[in-house]
Amino acid sequence: MEKSRQLWADILRILAIFCVILIHSAAPLLTRYEEITIYAWWIGNLYNSISRWCIPVFFMLSGTFLIQKAGTETPFRFYLKRLKRIFIPFVIWSGIYFLWRIYVNNENLNIALFFPLLIKEPVYYHLWFIYVLMELYLFAPVISSYIRSSNRNNQFYFLFLWFSIISVFPTLNHFYNTQTYFQSSMPSQLFVYSGYFILGYFIREISIERFVKKSLVLVFISAFLITASGTWYLTVYKNDGDFDQFFYEYFSFNVSLMAISIFLIVKCSRLPQWIISFENRHSFVGKVARCVPGIYFLHAIVIAVFKRGFLGFSFDELTISPSAGIPVFATTVFLISLILTTIIKTIPGVKHIVP
Repeated sequence: MEKSRQLWADILRILAIFCVILIHSAAPLLTRYEEITIYAWWIGNLYNSISRWCIPVFFMLSGTFLIQKAGTETPFRFYLKRLKRIFIPFVIWSGIYFLWRIYVNNENLNIALFFPLLIKEPVYYHLWFIYVLMELYLFAPVISSYIRSSNRNNQFYFLFLWFSIISVFPTLNHFYNTQTYFQSSMPSQLFVYSGYFILGYFIREISIERFVKKSLVLVFISAFLITASGTWYLTVYKNDGDFDQFFYEYFSFNVSLMAISIFLIVKCSRLPQWIISFENRHSFVGKVARCVPGIYFLHAIVIAVFKRGFLGFSFDELTISPSAGIPVFATTVFLISLILTTIIKTIPGVKHIVP
């Protein structure tokens, strides 16, 4: 295994990308309350709720490793690396999805609109994440400068303010109509996710005892139950079946607690020695983790191919009972995306599109 890679971080990356696919597999059920059984809706809600931590954890992992790098490298060198690894593949995949929309989805789009659209909004639904990631990369040297010139108390104070603005105030306003200026001028995505970026760096050296780890498991389960039951309450009880995603938001207090809990649980768990020895010899987890960006770019096409029957048969989350159908569909999409990414990585001239 590469010395620069850490097993706990690779495990988190793999779990997170699987949860992204699980979310995209379960999500279609949540807006179909009137069309499907309450059982199917609840299953979709449960799978989606337990996976919401994935995007915050991706940003936390980025902050864990990149904030320090941004402080030790010149901005030019730092940006050049990110240009090769993220920006160029992002533009290429945006072009692929743009062509997909024209020739597969039969959307009335002109090729000349590609770059104006690319600047304005994500070309495909899952690519929004890359925009935010690139924003964080642009500001990483500035964030690193702040981190290096501040102490832990100052950083904690920033995180306290960040959490209050992006989570506590919106929650109070949503349920008690306590309108404040922070709601009338909602922070940008950059501010919302920069908190997770800094949080990942802030807790990177934290070590927790066994008792605390068990407590964090309870925190994760409690936050998951709040996410699921709160979404049911707002969607079914308050909105008569019209989906309300308030508790699903990546900046909600419950999702934040899930993200922090699982980050620390995985990071501070002691793996059996045989797993560590196997990984040191074969780097299996590391190899899969290196495919995560490619899986992220690819999986939306794989989902569409299965659901629309391009292979001669249709396959989706409802092909079998949703309790099994959603994870089976997500696992299939994950494995196919992993295999395709692995193959692409071996093709000269093309391998760089899956960083």
